[in-house]
Parts: sequence; structure tokens; C-alpha cells
Amino acid sequence: MRKTIFFAGIDPSIAYEVWPFLLHLYPFDSTFEQREQIRHNKYLHYQKIRARREAPINDPEQLQFFHDVEAIIEKDVVRTDRSHPYFKGDDNPNLRIMKEILMNYAAYCPTMGYNQGMSDLLAPILTIIQNESDAFWCFVGLMNRTIFISTPTDDVMEKQLRYLRKLLLLMLPSFYEHCVKLSDGLDLLFAHRWILLYFKREFPERGEFNN
Repeated sequence: MRKTIFFAGIDPSIAYEVWPFLLHLYPFDSTFEQREQIRHNKYLHYQKIRARREAPINDPEQLQFFHDVEAIIEKDVVRTDRSHPYFKGDDNPNLRIMKEILMNYAAYCPTMGYNQGMSDLLAPILTIIQNESDAFWCFVGLMNRTIFISTPTDDVMEKQLRYLRKLLLLMLPSFYEHCVKLSDGLDLLFAHRWILLYFKREFPERGEFNN
């Protein structure tokens, strides 16, 4: 199913129904009743995550962690897809929802916390799903099964760059040879953002939000 959608895309009018399956919120073989129960249980779980995050914190290290995370998230949220109607305007409540989801994700997965660029990955999900709890769990599904990388020296980043080098050698041999002649050409620094954000900023807005 995912392979078919990858190549054929989906009608934008049903994206909000399809994405929760693609992002592992619902099993493909689930019934309507099962999905409703999953959604309800996930909502309750999300409220517990929020309550735990908003509870008083006595540990200085944990307090500093959330202070630092919030500062970065606030800077990123106000710069994410602000030209899109869903996020336009200084008093747009969807900006607050995006911040809440990212803060709650940091509480849910403190080992990952928050890294710059996560807001770029959340924005299309929130725009399509338009429900805070559902968008949160779809975001969790994305983060659990993809390779969001916090530093360009990670092994996973290098693995992706190796694939890209092989593609360049195969598809654009003259450009590959040009990179070889440069001292750091095969580091492919120009491509790091593509991999970090899964080409999110490179695709036209229509395709990014609707397929």
C-alpha cells in the first residue's frame, strides 16, 4: 500500500484519512470501531503526557532541559511555513498547537528532545490532520520510523550520503567527477538539508502538503 501511494500519490481530499495509516497511527487492517478505540486511547495518553510536562519540576537539570527546548521551539515555530494559510498571522492558534505538540514530544521522548527542523516535519502533518492529539501521534510515527538526524556526522547521515554518491556516479557522472576534484566535494554539504528534512523544503508546497 505504501509503495503504491509513493508512486501514485493520493487525492488531497482524503489525505487526512490516509496519513494516519501511513504514519502508523492505525493498522491497515483495522476496523472503524478499532480505529475509534485507538484514537480515544491515544487521546487519553496524550493528555497524560501533557499533564506530566506541565506538572511542577523540582529537578534542576530537567527544568533546564525544558527551558532550553522551549527556547529553540519558540524560535522555530514562528519561522515555519508562515506563508501557508494554516500558519499565517501572529495570533494564529495553530502556532500554539505546533509548539504544544513539539514540547509534548520532547517530554514523551526526552532522549530525542527537540532538534531544529522538527517543526518542518510536523507542519505538513498538522496542516493535513488538523487535530492536536492525532497530529502528535502521527508525528511520533514519523519520528520512530525515519532517520531524523541531529548532527551531520551521524552514521545514518553518512549512509544516506553514500547512496547519493552512488546515484550521482550513475546518473550524473560528470558532476560526480567535478565533486571528486574538489577537496570536500564528496561531502555533499549542499545535500545535508535535503536528508535532514526529507526534501521537505525542496518540494513545491502543493505536493508537500497534499501527497
